[in-house]
Amino acid sequence: FGPGAEPPGREEVARAVASIRENGFPNYFGPQRFGMREGLLRSEGPSPSPGEGVAPAAAPALPPAARAGLWLLKGSAGEAVAAMLSASEGQPPRTQAALSVFAPGRALGDGKAGGSPKPGGGASADGEGLRPFDAAYLALKALPKSETTLRLLLRELRRHAKRRGEQGRRRFFSAEACARALARVPYRDRRFLVNVYQSYVWNLTASGLLEG
Repeated sequence: FGPGAEPPGREEVARAVASIRENGFPNYFGPQRFGMREGLLRSEGPSPSPGEGVAPAAAPALPPAARAGLWLLKGSAGEAVAAMLSASEGQPPRTQAALSVFAPGRALGDGKAGGSPKPGGGASADGEGLRPFDAAYLALKALPKSETTLRLLLRELRRHAKRRGEQGRRRFFSAEACARALARVPYRDRRFLVNVYQSYVWNLTASGLLEG
């Protein structure tokens, strides 16, 4: 009930109770489970298929945390890291702004870093035109201290690139770099991302059962 809303009448309550008694009550995971402030299954960009027999063809897009959990299950370190570092409207404003500067999806591709500076000009204010190595530095400066996992990933990616010199900067999202960065994330945090994907599957399954 919202502020100022009229309480339901006796008959309405009775119908609701009868419906719960007969059909049960769907228990969904809410936005907080997906690390989002609003929009239960909201996401930007294309989403990978959750797998045959799990989601209907018109399934909602995966939120970044659930998408990361799926790629962890698939064993794709690069895609998992890119999902974890993706900006989403449901994130806190400072986090969203910092990750928008970084925009890992622009550079992931085949694992080679892209985004070379624009001819005749520098990088734009939102990180466009910067190589991922440099954009990650800007994102680190802007990310809140509370975003420990995201900051850890960016630091480890940059550390790996520094050790590899210019080649490491060009291949910022190499499979080796992403695997090493993920390995530094505590196991409990990686397991939680898998659990987030499981929650997404649960929500889809519950919705499918209700839709008959």
